[in-house]
Amino acid sequence: MTVNVGGEDSYKNSSPIDFETITSAFYGNIHFCWRNRSGRVPLNDIGFYDPDIIKGLSCIVGDFDGNGFADFAFQGEKLVDGTHRRYLKVLFYEDKKVTREMLLQGDFFFLYPATKEEGEFGEPPSETDGLTIPGEGANTHVFLFDPATETFIESEHGSEYH
Repeated sequence: MTVNVGGEDSYKNSSPIDFETITSAFYGNIHFCWRNRSGRVPLNDIGFYDPDIIKGLSCIVGDFDGNGFADFAFQGEKLVDGTHRRYLKVLFYEDKKVTREMLLQGDFFFLYPATKEEGEFGEPPSETDGLTIPGEGANTHVFLFDPATETFIESEHGSEYH
């Protein structure tokens, strides 16, 4: 199945995750994901199990690594040293398998769609989709995947309220 998940191009989804996209005027595309019958989704480490993903979860869908396949991110939490910490777990797919998993600490992540132009507050252009934590009174954080280091590179930008 080929779908438009973020930027201008279409990306193939051959993962065991199906999703529905709802467009919000304020946040852009908001996704709802659930597991189809073709495989398991590794989310136990952030507090989700098969019954959760079968019923459906909020998620972020984009092609973060630029390989032409849909990647998925899920917001969850882990107990670390007696404290609940919020994480975003990113699953990178190629064809029908996870090629890499990554955790980003934080909360309230949204899709940063691929764009050819710099944003109003210096947000970077990107050929691939990324992640963002909107400023809303503080700085906006943009996370773009760097294939050379296999990590997300974070940049910080002012917002309309900052």
